[in-house]
Amino acid sequence: MTQTNVRELFGLSEKEEIFCDFSCKEGSLKSGRLYLTTNYTCFFSSVMGFEKKIVVPWFEIVKLSKQGQTSIKISTEPKEPD
Repeated sequence: MTQTNVRELFGLSEKEEIFCDFSCKEGSLKSGRLYLTTNYTCFFSSVMGFEKKIVVPWFEIVKLSKQGQTSIKISTEPKEPD
């Protein structure tokens, strides 16, 4: 996927640079891709017509930890209720 396609998929600014992407899973079933950009960590999955997009700004991430041999856990600040 080109940088332009990734920006459009996640609604990112045209100045947002995508540094790298990885094949990954969310949980045990959702295969997808993890994209690391200048300001965000983004995940996209499309399985049997069901799409899932997650966009997390880097400043919300408080911890990255290794989970098992091949997994990472991304922890964020709890959000304030509206």
